[in-house]
Amino acid sequence: MTVSHDTRAGIAHLAADDFRALLETGREPIAVLGVGGVIRYASPAWAALLGESPEELQGRSLFDRLARESVPPVSKALADALGGARSVHLDVVLVRGDASSSMRATLGPFRDA
Repeated sequence: MTVSHDTRAGIAHLAADDFRALLETGREPIAVLGVGGVIRYASPAWAALLGESPEELQGRSLFDRLARESVPPVSKALADALGGARSVHLDVVLVRGDASSSMRATLGPFRDA
């Protein structure tokens, strides 16, 4: 059987749509970070954890939501990931957007896309 380019593109589009739906409806908090910890994507579950909408988080720094003591290990993990180091998970303290509360969380894996 031969699959045309149009069919392959349609299948890839469906797979991307399914992946996006999984991210948007899943209960697992997921964030994609850019250089310097800038949030490029925040799932609704991640945003709810921090008390903001995904749109409010996009373009902001993850470091704005970390307790002061959590910043150095996260900075190192991001730099290491960009350098090709093996991914790690870190226990950190996150602060909600309105600073009403903080919570312990595990972040990771950190890896270069």
